[in-house]
Amino acid sequence: MKSSFSTICCLLVMCGACYAQGIFESYLTGSFGGTASLVAGVGYFRVTGTTVDYQLAMFGEANGSLSAVFATTTFETTFTTGIGEVITTSGCRLYPPNPFLPIPGPSGPYTCPAQVTWADYWGSFELPQGQVAELLAGGGLLRIPSSGWAVQIQGEIAPVPEPSSIALLVLGLLCGLHRKWRTWPN
Repeated sequence: MKSSFSTICCLLVMCGACYAQGIFESYLTGSFGGTASLVAGVGYFRVTGTTVDYQLAMFGEANGSLSAVFATTTFETTFTTGIGEVITTSGCRLYPPNPFLPIPGPSGPYTCPAQVTWADYWGSFELPQGQVAELLAGGGLLRIPSSGWAVQIQGEIAPVPEPSSIALLVLGLLCGLHRKWRTWPN
């Protein structure tokens, strides 16, 4: 009984740790007020210490740089991107793969003839230590003020589970089930 309890505790700690590796994503939507919204892009982030590496993919050919707001519960940090590189692709992937994950994931068994064009921004910026702690504890919000349109572009910043941590979690669950099965009375 004690080993089962300790195994469950270790697995719960591992589950929490798989989300605290410092890789985040934010799926952005553009809101016109009310209930109307559209897909606007995606943001990927990797936090190392107080440095945040980012890649933003904004749909459509955005001109110039962006002044994005990276907000948590008590902090707001504004960072400015450089000029985005316009990229056009065709296929089923609506979003480009997360460059901070070792395995980008499958694109699916679909055939999609449509082309997608986005402006790709990347770089890094610094966050205060308190904001990093808030981000790791509960995520945040990414806002990109739009100039010239009456649209608010924003998305929640959520942690991305690291694939290797999830694999370890599943392996631990299987080992626990196997041990329980071996000790089950016949």
